[in-house]
Amino acid sequence: MSLFKVLDASEAKLASLGNGAMLGDIDCSKDKKLTGGFYEQSHSEEPLNYTYTYDELKIVLEGELQIKNTATGEEFTAKAGQVLNISDGAALQFNSPTKARIFYVAKRAPL
Repeated sequence: MSLFKVLDASEAKLASLGNGAMLGDIDCSKDKKLTGGFYEQSHSEEPLNYTYTYDELKIVLEGELQIKNTATGEEFTAKAGQVLNISDGAALQFNSPTKARIFYVAKRAPL
């Protein structure tokens, strides 16, 4: 039994979430409690609003991702190489000055 597998990132199928956002799960754990995938955020006149119902880690691979905590008003720009640790219950807005490509691992079943 194989303990790992190799996936081609170019096979990720991204679906539009609106407001310049595209997202696609690429794989999940055997028990489907952990999912990884790619998220792309292009500049949009309106940011993507999202409230998390699970914990997630994101690493910005390319570009810059603008994040605003809608509860506190705090704003942050994550750049390539930076990791975000997002907690269940976080209400955030996402945008990008140009385009950002992100890999994520989420504590949830695949979409």
